[in-house]
Amino acid sequence: LENLNLMCKNNLPLIGQIIETTLDGNRQISIEKRNHDLRNTLEKAISSNKEISSLRKVLIEVEAPKPIIVPHDNLQFGRVINNLIKNAIEAASDSTKPKKVKVTLAEKNELSIQLVIEDSGNGISGPTDRIFRAFRTSKIRGTGLGLLISKKIVEAHEGSISASNLSTLGGARME
Repeated sequence: LENLNLMCKNNLPLIGQIIETTLDGNRQISIEKRNHDLRNTLEKAISSNKEISSLRKVLIEVEAPKPIIVPHDNLQFGRVINNLIKNAIEAASDSTKPKKVKVTLAEKNELSIQLVIEDSGNGISGPTDRIFRAFRTSKIRGTGLGLLISKKIVEAHEGSISASNLSTLGGARME
C-alpha cells in the first residue's frame, strides 16, 4: 500500500496533465518555468519507470554527472522525459539484443542543454519525422499522442526534439 500511495502521489499530477493536454490537441502547451535542477527532473522520470524496466529486464544507464539548474517546468518536462524513457524501454524489451536504455544529460554550452535517450531496440521504421504526428503509433494500446505532446512541450521550452536510428546501442535515438 505504501508503494501504491507513492506511485499515486508521483503520477496523479502527471495523469491530470495528460488528460488536460489530450482534451485539445491543438492548444498551446502552458508551461511555468522556474529554476530547477534538470537532473532531478530526469531522476524522477527514471524512478517512475523503474518498475516497467525491471519487469521487462531492461537496464537503464544514466550519464548526468552534475546538477544542471535551468529554467523549466519540471512537471511538463518530466512528462517528456518519462514518455521518451518509457518508449525506449518498450522498444528495447522487444529486441533480441541486450536490453538497454542509455540516458545522457549534458550542458552543450551556457545556452544549450542536450538530453539524449537511446535504446537497443529495432529502431524507427519509416521516416523519423513522421513519429511526431498525431495518432501515429506502432503500439497496440498506444494513442499516438505521446511524441506529439512531447514535441509541443519541448518547443514551448524553446527547444527542439529529433529522432533518428543513430543510437550507439543499435536502436532509436531521441535528442
